[in-house]
Amino acid sequence: PVYKEFEEGVMGIGFDPNYAKNHWIYVYYSLMEGGRRNRLSRFDFRKDVIIHSTEKVLLEVPEQVGCCHTGGSIDFDSKGNLFLSTGDNTNPFESDGFAPADGRPGRELYDARRSSSNSNDLRGKILRITPKDDGTYSIPKDNLFAEGTPNARPEIFVMGCRNPYRIAVDKKTDVLYWGDVGPDAGKNGVDRGSKGYDFWGRADKAGYYGWPLFRGNHTYFDYDFATKKSSGLHNPNKPTNYAPKNTGLKELPPVQPPLIWYSYDESLEFPWLGTGGKNPMAGPIFHADEAAKGATAFPEYFENKFFIYEWMRNWIFVITVDENGKFVQADPFLPNETWSRPMDMAFGPDGALYILEYGTQWFAQNPDARLTKIEYAPGNRKPIAKLDASPTEGAAPLTVRLSGSSSKDYDGDNLTYDWTVSGSDQHFTEAGFEHIFKSPGEYEVKLKVTDPSGAFSRTTTKITVGNSKPSVAWHLGGNQTFFWENEELPYRLEVSDAEDGNLADGKIDPKRVKISIDYLAEGKDVAAIVMGHQTKESATMGSLQFATGLKLIEASDCKTCHAIDSKVNGPSFIDIANRYFGSEFVVRTLSEKVIKGGAGNWGETAMSAHPNISQSEAEDIVKYIISLAGEVQATASLPFIGSYKIKTQEDKKEEGAYVFQASYRDLGGPGGNYSLSDKQTLVLRYPKLMAREFSRSAKGVRRERIGQTDTIAVTDLMDGRWVSFDKIDLTGVGILELGFVKTEKIPAGTEVEIRTGSESGRLLGKMALNSALVKIPIEAVKGIQNLVLVFKNEKDKGQGIGKFYWIGFGKAEKVPQ
Repeated sequence: PVYKEFEEGVMGIGFDPNYAKNHWIYVYYSLMEGGRRNRLSRFDFRKDVIIHSTEKVLLEVPEQVGCCHTGGSIDFDSKGNLFLSTGDNTNPFESDGFAPADGRPGRELYDARRSSSNSNDLRGKILRITPKDDGTYSIPKDNLFAEGTPNARPEIFVMGCRNPYRIAVDKKTDVLYWGDVGPDAGKNGVDRGSKGYDFWGRADKAGYYGWPLFRGNHTYFDYDFATKKSSGLHNPNKPTNYAPKNTGLKELPPVQPPLIWYSYDESLEFPWLGTGGKNPMAGPIFHADEAAKGATAFPEYFENKFFIYEWMRNWIFVITVDENGKFVQADPFLPNETWSRPMDMAFGPDGALYILEYGTQWFAQNPDARLTKIEYAPGNRKPIAKLDASPTEGAAPLTVRLSGSSSKDYDGDNLTYDWTVSGSDQHFTEAGFEHIFKSPGEYEVKLKVTDPSGAFSRTTTKITVGNSKPSVAWHLGGNQTFFWENEELPYRLEVSDAEDGNLADGKIDPKRVKISIDYLAEGKDVAAIVMGHQTKESATMGSLQFATGLKLIEASDCKTCHAIDSKVNGPSFIDIANRYFGSEFVVRTLSEKVIKGGAGNWGETAMSAHPNISQSEAEDIVKYIISLAGEVQATASLPFIGSYKIKTQEDKKEEGAYVFQASYRDLGGPGGNYSLSDKQTLVLRYPKLMAREFSRSAKGVRRERIGQTDTIAVTDLMDGRWVSFDKIDLTGVGILELGFVKTEKIPAGTEVEIRTGSESGRLLGKMALNSALVKIPIEAVKGIQNLVLVFKNEKDKGQGIGKFYWIGFGKAEKVPQ
């Protein structure tokens, strides 16, 4: 039994190094009795059963009730020392994505200085202890604070973490590696600090890693939440913590640098990391002599390599460090494999790599959650099965083109194909063919591909027959890439469905169409909203006004048989919502069904009775389910045809975006089954791009960080070199504004040409570059274009032409400020 609100529950499990003899496992779990805390205990684990009566409590970490961050990863070194990661137990949502260091009374949950940077607190740390046979522990030498140090816990090995979610210890060197999940700010803040950075850390000795005073290799301002003013940057060489709730040392050890650090955008230091959401995790360090010898064990090529993985970006890399522990290179591991949020990773004694995957959706029973075993395949390699199907859904009869021609064999072998189509007794062996699904239903298509040596792989897909997918389309007047302040933007929303009709003919119920137009603040992006921190309520598609029903569902056994948008044992909640949407007596009849149970409406599977649920609770559950009939949550009632007034931003430095969203979920096929939806999202951004966002460039052009700042400019621009911003709508654009780094001199005789398509394409305008800020009138063109800037200096062809910082897009009568 555990406390399981927020991110708590069972956070970590570790096997004793001598498990084969003593059968001990260590569990880090949450409990509430006697006060909120997380506990590290040892249990006997015999015949696949935890023997609760054998519990030995090693240590407890007191916590405040509330979100977020628990850590919980457990590992051992070669000497039998146990490492345990703990999170900062701090709410990140009211710090604008920067450092939660709110010292106001009553704001303790919003101040990580009381935990992570508190030497007298076990939260926000990686602890190192030596477990004893009697269930107690001793302190190993060389932890961060010696035993007896006033106001300091001797268990601390690494201090200043936010959420060290997965750790790994190299059993050869006893070096600790970990991934630390970072804050959410998408852009640097004036007098606040850097954008959010995540990192992988490496510690061959105890150290302080900075949170919430520092992050990655960046520094935060000492910001006062009461006065909203900053007193300057923290000093990484002599950090101090005078927070009101800090019970530890005021003067802290110097900040240690991370191994690899990154944010949402492209990293100049580590460009292989990619972009998007971020959640770093530390995997194992491979040593060949720790595993059994065999043909399928990983080879010595991977000796001393450190495996890292990214939960949000779905990749795995293998890291090489030098003898001093510095980063050397990163190599992608199985880049053609599709991962579903790798969650944990370990080498087994057989030399195979085991990977646990969470699955695609948050807070869901994911059908793609899996435990994968990866073996080395010397000699002949297995083929990779790839199944393409088009369409995958539609009304009956449905003709589907099935193809396995995208399957690959890296040895170049010819493949044979073996198809199985549910509902059909035919046997298919072609690489591709058409198949007609005559009746409504859900069909499974399986493909097996085999090489001449008999090595094979399989894949499957589902075809849903009985309903055509609806279509949702925005039609905006004017520019399709940018917005301008005070602009009246005409729009029209089209929604159509083969079975239901369309908005224009009045056959589609307008209440089932969800529409919203929202302003997205600077430093955020649509993906960050969807994939960032989410509560259980916001992670689903239901309206928050029915959150009571959702809470009841979470506390019941409903999800054993039902998921939000996919069939489990029973129908999806969305299919239920669409079948009964608008029914006058639905709340009463379905709430009785929840209480009494029964079968018949959705096939042979019976629904369990819930006699302990009251009538009012059952009605709340039904109201929540019915609210799922749409997807986009509208913030206001908007017409489907009209114009939207772009507001003037109060803060002239604000450079956000407008997000247009609309969705429609249809009534489904026969009997309300197989409901489908369509959704379209359009984003209009502020008419200014940073130069580093260019799409393509001439050879030799590069991005460069200016000094120790976060300013990244485009450099090595010489005569004839160019940069291209692809797929930009130039409709209504009459003038471009180019900004250069002011401290860099632009040589005389420099000019820039504005072209479309390529560096030799249509000339729209040109201008001499004689200052750090120039405005260039351009010829009016319409539609999506590749905008190419060609730099010229015929007087000195080998001389650099300044450092290009940003480009603004303005109407002929107006230039963005």
